[in-house]
Amino acid sequence: MSNAQMVRINKFFGFGMPRNDILFNSKLQEEIKNKILRKYCINNKKIVLYAPTWRDDKRKQAVESLNNVIQEINKISKNKEYILLCRSHHDGSLYTKSNDTKFINVTNYPDMQELLCAADILITDYSSCMWDFSLMYKPCFIYATDIDQYKQERDFYTPMSEWPFQIATNTDELISNILNFNQKEYVEKVKQHHKALGSFEDGRACERVCKLIEDIIDGKVQKE
Repeated sequence: MSNAQMVRINKFFGFGMPRNDILFNSKLQEEIKNKILRKYCINNKKIVLYAPTWRDDKRKQAVESLNNVIQEINKISKNKEYILLCRSHHDGSLYTKSNDTKFINVTNYPDMQELLCAADILITDYSSCMWDFSLMYKPCFIYATDIDQYKQERDFYTPMSEWPFQIATNTDELISNILNFNQKEYVEKVKQHHKALGSFEDGRACERVCKLIEDIIDGKVQKE
């Protein structure tokens, strides 16, 4: 059975998730990215998306510290300047700007997967969006300042040590992880992680779901 919902494993279809199909379509990703760049008037910049899981405190503090991280990255960036986009699970009220904090609040943007398409880098704490994002093999970094507390209150299905993402508990570690990022090693770790998890994602989930619905309608598959 599924440990999360007490549902027998044979009730699940190995289709992948339809929401992730766009993450395998490079042409559509480029169109989505350009749409978001236009919407938020982002010109000639790369996007760092900060998307934490549900929290009830300290989010404003995290955003302000991440602004410092972006500044450090831009000091040595040889290409385009980076800009910070923040997406909250709440209404975004904790993302109120201070005088020294520069970011774009995208909490109200309706489609999280489109934001993932647009992002060049993802920073999160424990949000499952990290696994969606990993399907594109773009850099993802964990910024988790309260690991022990979170583990005690909620815990994880898989140990963080098995995740393919570099983990930081403070801004200095996060900056170091980003500046010393090795794309080749990261891609290999992500591939191994997908294999270990038994990922079914390949960009054809919608096709499989539609085929199943058609087969049910045609009586080729019996509903239980």
